[in-house]
Amino acid sequence: MKRINARCPLYDECGRKKCEYQFRELDCPYYWANARPDSEIPDQEAIRYEKRD
Repeated sequence: MKRINARCPLYDECGRKKCEYQFRELDCPYYWANARPDSEIPDQEAIRYEKRD
């Protein structure tokens, strides 16, 4: 099976057949809630860090 979002290490566990969040994974509720140190996307985590208050 072809991975639709090869950037996302959580793609296989989230269960989506089609990922609509490539290059904006922080908009994905599954990625936002489940990203952990071994499954983070560096550029997305940099954005998350900038958004923190």
